[in-house]
Amino acid sequence: MNLKVRKPFLYMLLATLLIGTTLVSFKYLHAFQLKSVTVAPEYFAETAGELDLPTGENLFSLPVKKAMDDLLNRRHILSVTFDYELPGRVRINLNETRPLALTISDDGRIVYSLDRYGYLYHFDTAKYGFDYPVITGIGKCRIYERAGDSRIKLILAALERLKDDDIDLYLAVSGIDLSKVGYISVYLDGLPFAVLTCAGSLYESIIQTRQFVLGTRPDLENIKKLDLRSDGLIIAVK
Repeated sequence: MNLKVRKPFLYMLLATLLIGTTLVSFKYLHAFQLKSVTVAPEYFAETAGELDLPTGENLFSLPVKKAMDDLLNRRHILSVTFDYELPGRVRINLNETRPLALTISDDGRIVYSLDRYGYLYHFDTAKYGFDYPVITGIGKCRIYERAGDSRIKLILAALERLKDDDIDLYLAVSGIDLSKVGYISVYLDGLPFAVLTCAGSLYESIIQTRQFVLGTRPDLENIKKLDLRSDGLIIAVK
């Protein structure tokens, strides 16, 4: 009896053997011993020395899960990723997130970033710049914790939706003030007045404001504020 092996099967078998050989080599060759661990951002640098990741160990035998669990048990660390930089380095990225908005500390000295869930992080101005809405009036809050104002969740959801649907309009939102209990004040680039609305209607109000400005071509200099708190009504206060 003659057995015939189809070429696709043969190629798959060779690829499997090659991958297996490569993995075994990675595990046992000295070339893949850990030489250094770096942590980013830099203000977490001392964290590297606190982990059970001894140099000289094989890179692929390190207790990565244990190290990640240890990090995530710390209050100031909310996310962890490990990157292998072959042949012998590991890079640990902590609290890696893209800002959705910014806020300012109570004393006005520190700028924090807010992620989509409302958690506060250190803000890397060199990496991200300042093209984000600035939310003020959220009251006291602590870094690495979620902002306490219940309106933040609604506002961030609206900003994320706006960013996905119309990035230019998202970038036009310069500020959102939460200092008033009954409403929020929204400031848009190019408009000399504030738009008053509710947190749950932020997305619709921004779209409505654009339609009002472009559709009716009002005399903007005479408008002091635009009140959109009533459904279906646009009240231009002069």
